[in-house]
Amino acid sequence: MINDVAVYVRVSKREQHPENQIDALNEFCSKMQYKPLEYYVDRRSGRETRPELERLKNDVATGRYQVIVIWKLDRIFRNLKELLILLDLLEEWDVKLVSATENLDTGTAAGKLAFHILGAMAEYESNAISERTKLGLSRVKKEGTLLGGDIGVERRQRIVDSYLETKSMRETGRVLGEAYSTVRDTIKKSGIRL
Repeated sequence: MINDVAVYVRVSKREQHPENQIDALNEFCSKMQYKPLEYYVDRRSGRETRPELERLKNDVATGRYQVIVIWKLDRIFRNLKELLILLDLLEEWDVKLVSATENLDTGTAAGKLAFHILGAMAEYESNAISERTKLGLSRVKKEGTLLGGDIGVERRQRIVDSYLETKSMRETGRVLGEAYSTVRDTIKKSGIRL
């Protein structure tokens, strides 16, 4: 049994449930005879800062862990450069990075090679998706199509009613669990004078 294990989990959106990854990683750790000391969970897009990943890196630099377990490579890095920096840190502190779903382990030469290849492929995929998205948005914009769907009559009315009561877009968003931009756009479209 290896006791000095960290588990890192990232979900892209706040409404997603990290428990799905955590349950699967607990099962994986049990099978591998790893005993997690701590779970690091970021609930944000990979393009945002990830405080739990930074905390994990700091803990690695104290010699606290032997193994870090992740669900997939794309959960822990955004591009090949980040992966290489992380792998250098882990190698410096003699910590293995294990991807549960991709059967990868930096404790072996083949595992290190596979991490580099898959890291490059993941970065390529991310860049390709970004290029296609930008191209599509550019086309839609040229056609004059407005982006963002209709939120529906009932939802729009709840936002307007709440705003008329609170006189605050931020408070309306907080109370209703709506994004500030959704509240702002709804109020502007409704013709209410700000």
